[in-house]
Amino acid sequence: ANTAWAFATLSLPDSDLMDEILAEVISKVNDFATQNLANTAWAFATLSLPDSDLMDEILAEVISKVNDFATQNLANTAWAF
Repeated sequence: ANTAWAFATLSLPDSDLMDEILAEVISKVNDFATQNLANTAWAFATLSLPDSDLMDEILAEVISKVNDFATQNLANTAWAF
């Protein structure tokens, strides 16, 4: 999540790296804290690298953890969709 966020913050859409991050996120998204979910969704949206499988996985986790989100993280996640 932090690497994706950093690349998005710097506007560096390295597609090979982001593809690797994508695969890892999908396999581990159940373990992500709310800020990691928000940062990852924001990063992929910011870089215009939409992936429906990724966003579906993030959405399922957001729904299950929605009461744990800080307001800013929830806003960033909503923006990404």
